[in-house]
Amino acid sequence: MPEGKEKPYASAGHFYIRIGANSQQLSRDEIRDFFQKENPLFFDRKACPYFEMADFDNSKFSKFLEKAKIPSELPFNHLLKNLNLLVEERINNAGVLFFTNNLKKYLMNAVVICALFKGSEKVEIIDSKEYSGDFVSNFNAAYDYLLSKLNTNFIIKGKERTSRLEMPEEALREALINAMVHRDYFSPGHVQIDIFIDRVEISNPGRLLFDKEELGTVSIPRNPLIMDLAFRIDLVERVGSGIRRIRELCAEYGLRVDFNSGDVFRVVFHREKVTKKVTKTTQKTTQKSSQKTVEKTVEKILALIKENPSITSAEIQAKTGLTRRGIEWNLSELKLKEIIRRVGPDKGGHWEISKQPNVE
Repeated sequence: MPEGKEKPYASAGHFYIRIGANSQQLSRDEIRDFFQKENPLFFDRKACPYFEMADFDNSKFSKFLEKAKIPSELPFNHLLKNLNLLVEERINNAGVLFFTNNLKKYLMNAVVICALFKGSEKVEIIDSKEYSGDFVSNFNAAYDYLLSKLNTNFIIKGKERTSRLEMPEEALREALINAMVHRDYFSPGHVQIDIFIDRVEISNPGRLLFDKEELGTVSIPRNPLIMDLAFRIDLVERVGSGIRRIRELCAEYGLRVDFNSGDVFRVVFHREKVTKKVTKTTQKTTQKSSQKTVEKTVEKILALIKENPSITSAEIQAKTGLTRRGIEWNLSELKLKEIIRRVGPDKGGHWEISKQPNVE
């Protein structure tokens, strides 16, 4: 029988596709993937029928317009239409993802979950966070969390000693933003960052829309509107160079990176340059060392604040050698634990130490 034009073929409530002389029944996920390739069904363009405009965050929208260099004087609906955020006068899922102040009310699977594990298995969790704000704040918070849990290496070049994170920050950033932009939002799964003693895994639900052999050379956006919004505020590049860039950066650091595909796409950053057997004693020593590093960082920050309550974040960064995001994360954690508080504005205000941290 010659191959038909109406693919896939339907019979008795099932869908099939011809492979050579045989017909293969498609699963639910395969049917969705098929139509996404042949006649795209885009999650981000679908209207959110039950979205209430009271949950639209105008301040987030204003910040986006400013970052994207879009004149805010234009009428509100005109701006929404120009950004392709309206479907028959209703906000679509991309608009909800970026601009709601109540994300879990509408898109419960859009959270990003971070977890720090003891050892190299998912057995004992040391720390975890769930971020359920808008797309941009979830990205920033998860990225800061990840950087704060990694080690800093010191490199001596000539007479100068410089510090850098054990992994290339830009590669981690690319992997995370790719996971959030290209994930399958039809899936109930979420973006996950798992930090182990020997590796970091960044995973997202969704199969590749092309053969794995083409990874790094082909880019097919699963969510083109989400990608467009992220591009407008410089979170991604349209050229689809993220995978190639991750490989190049890890090669510069002498680190191995793996890309695993299936129902879940996962990027695995290996923390050690030379693979070696990790004993329980080594794990225990490394974890104690990491804990002491965090404690010493907190002590340094508190000592600097005590010495100069008007000290700025930039000055703390210069004196500690941490990254800007690392300083912001530590200050945020200290404020959350009510150890310090900010009195007055960012410019002209000062810090106050409310209590000393508990050190176990």
